[in-house]
Amino acid sequence: MHLQNSGGGYYYFTMKLKVTDLFYIALSGWVIATVVFGESALANTLGNQYIYSIGWLACRVLLLAKTAHDLMQNKNTTTKIILVAALGAVSSYFSKSIFIVPLFWFLCAGHDIKVEKIVKILFWSYLISDSIVVLLSVFNVIDIGMAYKAVTRETTYALGFGHANTLGARAVELLFLYYCYKQERIKMRQYCFVVLIIFALNYITKSRTSVYTAAAMTVLMMMHTRPLSKNRTFHDTKIRRTLFRLSRVMVIVIAAFLVIVSINPSIINNNEVAFTGRFAMTARYFAAYPLTLFGQPLAYNSGNYLLTSQTGLTTLDIGYIYLLLGFGIIIFILFLYSESRLFYLYYRQKKYVYIIALLGYAILGIAETSMIRVSYNFTLFFIIDLLWNKQETREKLQESGEMQQ
Repeated sequence: MHLQNSGGGYYYFTMKLKVTDLFYIALSGWVIATVVFGESALANTLGNQYIYSIGWLACRVLLLAKTAHDLMQNKNTTTKIILVAALGAVSSYFSKSIFIVPLFWFLCAGHDIKVEKIVKILFWSYLISDSIVVLLSVFNVIDIGMAYKAVTRETTYALGFGHANTLGARAVELLFLYYCYKQERIKMRQYCFVVLIIFALNYITKSRTSVYTAAAMTVLMMMHTRPLSKNRTFHDTKIRRTLFRLSRVMVIVIAAFLVIVSINPSIINNNEVAFTGRFAMTARYFAAYPLTLFGQPLAYNSGNYLLTSQTGLTTLDIGYIYLLLGFGIIIFILFLYSESRLFYLYYRQKKYVYIIALLGYAILGIAETSMIRVSYNFTLFFIIDLLWNKQETREKLQESGEMQQ
């Protein structure tokens, strides 16, 4: 943006937009439309649903323009764009789910896009959007969402969102985005503020999964960014390498374990209470739905209420199982492969905070589907680095190796 003199004492602003700005504008617009008009209590009115639909349509137009430009300017992008678009179309058709549909649009337009800038834009867009929803609820413009937990009868508040767990998931994503945005520049007083936020989150939402995940990842961040002066064990190269290898394999191990236990939950019957019946419910899903290549509508998405009543199916909370049954074997394998490759990539690039975020969502997938919802898991956008930035990454790593030599 530039300030120019037009003569006669008048000034005017000129703004030069790059083609990549179409992507970033669409990203910010999608966040605001999704959070404010798609996930908050405002979504209960038909008019606001139209606003969300129009907003998402406008974002897709921008992404389509960016993709068309890439196709015309760089023929090497054609194959990747066609494959990603085809995979997204097939997945959407068979699953009838919108969990990951926006991701395919952004992946198609991801050429020349920087993940670091995505993180920055997502952080500020989510911060503004979440704040708008919370303030609207505090001033009674929309429902504050008071409810009682089924078992403990504790009072929870959604603060303008559809459920207290939704507020918890929004807070976790914002916290992870803050860590990835700030990287190693976080000071102790900022960690103290985060701890207060976690306590407040526990009091307001009573969402154990969100609170425990936020607390665990905060501890890892503190160990990484502020090690004790007399104990640099965590920063030792061998220790880091070991932790990285465990993290990379852990995603696949978790997924395999959850599939086995979900098919036969009697394996851990003694500890079933700790997971509040989640494994018993996934066993019912496996009994009701077959494994497919491209997925299928699950429970509420299918509209088959007779099947739901006959099988006793309720919410499927385990993200890995939803991904396998709902989106199919192909998407499931591609997801695990991408996660494993991202752990390796960011370890080589020394982006340890990104690894912590990936690890957090990998663990979160054990108890929540937010892991596979693009509006709750910003690390899904990291796939852009795998899809479009391989050559740039390879050159940086080679330069780094030469400098060390």
